[in-house]
Amino acid sequence: MSLTADDAQMDERPLSKRSWRSTVAVVLAFCVFTAVVEWMAVSLDNTFLTGLPFLVACGVMVCEFRRCPQCGRRLRARRKMLDHLWNTRYRVVYDCPHCQITWTTNLISDTKYDASGS
Repeated sequence: MSLTADDAQMDERPLSKRSWRSTVAVVLAFCVFTAVVEWMAVSLDNTFLTGLPFLVACGVMVCEFRRCPQCGRRLRARRKMLDHLWNTRYRVVYDCPHCQITWTTNLISDTKYDASGS
């Protein structure tokens, strides 16, 4: 596998998973937000507010920003193709340009089955 300039300069370290407590806190906060918005929609008789929690959830999922565990800055996501010649599988890695660290994940996907296709 050929190394890019980014691979040659950066250390690789495993990215730790999110804690169970932080995941529960985010889910509970979203449930409270949904309950308040729905209560407002019913009390104000406004049907347009009922779709707001769905739009917020979509925005959070699309704009999920990972932070560097070392410096706290935003990480850049990229695909790192696996070693085989005709392999279409890749691992998702996150680069921190400030720390010069590539944070690796256990997330492996395949370009044949992605919606983007490449």
